Amino acid sequence: MRRSLLVLALVLSYAGGLKAQTITQQPTSQTVQVGGTATFTASASSICRSWWVVAGVGKYDGVAATVSITIPNVTLGMNGEDVQVEFYNCAGSSTSLWSNHVKLFVVPSNTGPPSLTSVTPIKIATGSANTQLTLNGTNFSLPVVALLNENSYGMLVPLVTKLIDSQTLQAVVPAGLLKTPAVATVFALQGGQSQTVTQPLTITIGSVIPTLTGITPAHAVAGATSFTITLTGANFTPTSVVNWNSTPLATTLVSSTSVTANISQAMYAGLTGIQKVTVTDTAGTSAAINFTVVAPLVITTTTLPGGTIGTAYTATVVASGGVTPYAWTISTGTLPAGLSLNSTTGVISGTPTAAGSATFTLQVTDKTGTLARQVIGGKAKTVPPKKVSRLNYDKDTDILVRQYQGDYWYAVVPKKKPRNVDTQLNDAWSSYLPKKP
Repeated sequence: MRRSLLVLALVLSYAGGLKAQTITQQPTSQTVQVGGTATFTASASSICRSWWVVAGVGKYDGVAATVSITIPNVTLGMNGEDVQVEFYNCAGSSTSLWSNHVKLFVVPSNTGPPSLTSVTPIKIATGSANTQLTLNGTNFSLPVVALLNENSYGMLVPLVTKLIDSQTLQAVVPAGLLKTPAVATVFALQGGQSQTVTQPLTITIGSVIPTLTGITPAHAVAGATSFTITLTGANFTPTSVVNWNSTPLATTLVSSTSVTANISQAMYAGLTGIQKVTVTDTAGTSAAINFTVVAPLVITTTTLPGGTIGTAYTATVVASGGVTPYAWTISTGTLPAGLSLNSTTGVISGTPTAAGSATFTLQVTDKTGTLARQVIGGKAKTVPPKKVSRLNYDKDTDILVRQYQGDYWYAVVPKKKPRNVDTQLNDAWSSYLPKKP
């Protein structure tokens, strides 16, 4: 009986040593001007350390019962950031307590009334999707909202508004307010209980001439295949029509900044050069953007001049059509030893190191990935240096002999040929003898 009472007394003594962890002071939200310093303070009992979290980023603070965090040089970008502190128990418990969530509010350092100086765009095409307005002015601060007063509806509509900085607001006009032509005014309402309204600015909802800024693809090989072009720009509506050299095409509206149309093979077969593409709407026709139709890609070089062992060699292979720049490669076979191909310029150069003929396939690729090939065979020949001996073979024939690196190369020629015929016989040097004949 005495042993049981002793155990119970120890348990009660240990339990009585635990101290309840409580937050005695919650942090409060702070409003600070741009460039100022924000300080958040909280306190709790029975803590061993604290951990402040600002905008999801933690910072260890210390062990004091009352803890603070200081945020210097605040910016508008910090406006609305969440602040909270976590207190950890010091009495053997693994639990912790979180404070309330509070906010850091940042306001511009100026204190004058807001003003609105400009809005873009000032024209929005009828039937457009949700459209963002950019409002420029001075002294904007939270809370602020842009308002649209559309005459055709006769009502004041608050817009979803974002404060970018003290001089810029962004607001979205919903597509439902852009269905019919109208003249609307937009202004900003700022403040809580004491509100300030800026002067209004006017925007027009109606027919706006489309503008073109890009076309993809921007070129094609004449008559190759049908394809779809995508035009980018502004002010496209459900009535927008793409024109190919003034011919209207079936058009798909992707958004107010994008339309597509199909170009059939027949529409550009036989054409080369610049084709004009425009977009027409009820307000008018855009300025043209260029589309280039090119001739098929071909390699026009079919043969190469011969070279001489030990003598510098250069020749350029040429292509036409397609879309430059070109990229050159050897797809099959190899160049004669000592020569290489410049993939950008098409220049074959180097110094031949062995005699013989080479057969290989040139390949050129244009900017669109189109390929062309040309076999070069039997003409890319290299011959020994021109140190020639002329030997009598019979009454009608001589043998010309060249020596190079221990080998003897020969060509059979008529006696009636001039004696200095070696410069004319690059294609005649066709084999060699293992020793001097």
